[in-house]
Amino acid sequence: MSASNAAAPGPWTRLHAVLLHALARLKGGPREALYPVDPAGRPDLRYYTAPLAHYVGMYEAYLDARRKGGERLRDGRRLFALRVHAVWGLVARGTAAMDYARGLLRHDEADAREDGAAILAALGE
Repeated sequence: MSASNAAAPGPWTRLHAVLLHALARLKGGPREALYPVDPAGRPDLRYYTAPLAHYVGMYEAYLDARRKGGERLRDGRRLFALRVHAVWGLVARGTAAMDYARGLLRHDEADAREDGAAILAALGE
């Protein structure tokens, strides 16, 4: 399902998302890490309902941690989850995320350029 034609979340999806957010708070990780995925590992984009600024903030937190040397072994999984779910969240926000993704193409960090290109490709640009 592409981001541009993702169905709006129904009441059960919204309830499920609320429960997952509560569980994520208890576990201390990003709530998005608990969202359901398909057999190929792609998350259900209907769960990514936070505002664009939330996913931009997640991605900027990832980049900031990279700049500060946060790729230590103990931080690696958390940082990767932050990066991956920020990208999926940006894809889910659709065309609203295109300007941010275009900006990533000019970033000094190679991962940011790669992610910007991936977001734009997922959005059909």
